[in-house]
Amino acid sequence: MVDVAININGVIGKLSYNGQNIFSATNTIFLGLYIDHPAYHISCLSDNIKNHLVCFIDKEHVEYANGILPNHHKISFFLPHGGLKSKNCKTIGSLDEYKKQKIVDIVFSGTFNSHIEKSWHKQDSFPKYIPAILDEVSDKLIFDDKAVLHKTL
Repeated sequence: MVDVAININGVIGKLSYNGQNIFSATNTIFLGLYIDHPAYHISCLSDNIKNHLVCFIDKEHVEYANGILPNHHKISFFLPHGGLKSKNCKTIGSLDEYKKQKIVDIVFSGTFNSHIEKSWHKQDSFPKYIPAILDEVSDKLIFDDKAVLHKTL
């Protein structure tokens, strides 16, 4: 018997047996760790898994998922890569102040590279103003490290 299945980005969420989700059928707690924005995982997040607990590495992702799928999961919470700060931890006022004090750089890698392919320019079916809007949104997301995907859109 498995008590908890830990799932990263919805990889195993679709496992089924006799047409029923295997985690629901076995009453297994299904802990989903979602790294990417929830918009990429709508199909997994909207699956009807009995004990689906979901966590995200960004507080905005929690708000987004709860906004589009209210009351769908047993619980949805924020779990950053580095963990949560201690109650005894001194709060650092600004990002600039934090940057001065930090010792180790943290790299959060994604799929970004130096060439940005703006494939929407190849779409003839878009109204003519859409590519300019998408250019503006993509530039904001690329060059503003605090921009939030769904809020920027």
